Amino acid sequence: MPVNLYCGNDEYSINKELKKLRNSVLDKNFADLNRKILFEKTPKQLEIKDIVELIETPSIMFGNILIEIHSTSLFTRGKTEEEKALTRLIKNIETLENNIYLVFICIFPKDTERKIDNSKKLVKTIKERGQIREFYNFKFYETNKVIDWILKTAKAKDLILSYENAALLQAFAGSDLRTLDNELEKLKTNIIPEKKIKKTDIEKLSQNNEDAFKVLDLWLKGDKLSTYKELNKLMQKEAPQKIIALFQTITKRWLRIKLEAEYSNAAEIAKNIGAHPFFVQNELLKLRNIEAEKLLNMRKNLNEAEFSIKSGVIKSELALEMVMVM
Repeated sequence: MPVNLYCGNDEYSINKELKKLRNSVLDKNFADLNRKILFEKTPKQLEIKDIVELIETPSIMFGNILIEIHSTSLFTRGKTEEEKALTRLIKNIETLENNIYLVFICIFPKDTERKIDNSKKLVKTIKERGQIREFYNFKFYETNKVIDWILKTAKAKDLILSYENAALLQAFAGSDLRTLDNELEKLKTNIIPEKKIKKTDIEKLSQNNEDAFKVLDLWLKGDKLSTYKELNKLMQKEAPQKIIALFQTITKRWLRIKLEAEYSNAAEIAKNIGAHPFFVQNELLKLRNIEAEKLLNMRKNLNEAEFSIKSGVIKSELALEMVMVM
């Protein structure tokens, strides 16, 4: 398709699909020269006239051209004041040359269920002339779908993994697809030349996850000094961005366990989240005196820290320390 819109809150899958598109349409010898990109820098919105100029600028190289437009404001509610530029952009889309591929990327925050505005002219045009593909993270109750994804991805990596061990990996690592893909890559490297992943391989790999639990357990207890010491030990082994992803996964699971405990027992919760009842029972004891609001605030602070790191507002180590001990 000459024009595509990839949208949703699953940044991992969107970027994976975008990479696949690049590899399929661009000559690898001229990929850097034939790829044009525009990024929207929040809070400033991307101007449509800049997109038009990029499309209409002739390429200096032969072969296919891939134009990537990264923006959310173009596809969410709100009237644009660039009607003339929008009309011109739509005309460009309708008359794209065969060697020009245009892809819009609209990534929403991972903890939201925001959708594109289908009433917008630009959205309608893309739907008529190309395709719109949505990528959303699995819901908290879709554990079986996550396990199926793990099995499918493991097979693509030429790994042998049983359903039981896939469920164990999900219980340890959570449901973030980027984290799970990274864990599978680590497992693949660790078991060379073997291809079959055993339970002991997963348990060994989960040590960093256990260290993350240790930091969060200290945070739950309000022991700031010990939290700071253990956090810095963890940051010596893992990048702050990865630690944030781990913390988000763990606190998301804690929050779900805490909320479900109001109307379900440990066995029922374990079945719902794909974990062992003994694990859930231990988590319930840990969270017994913790308010759900505390966990909600932690998730909010982690999301803000992640955004601050990606936007370059603050150094990653300091952003994580501020969340945990300040």
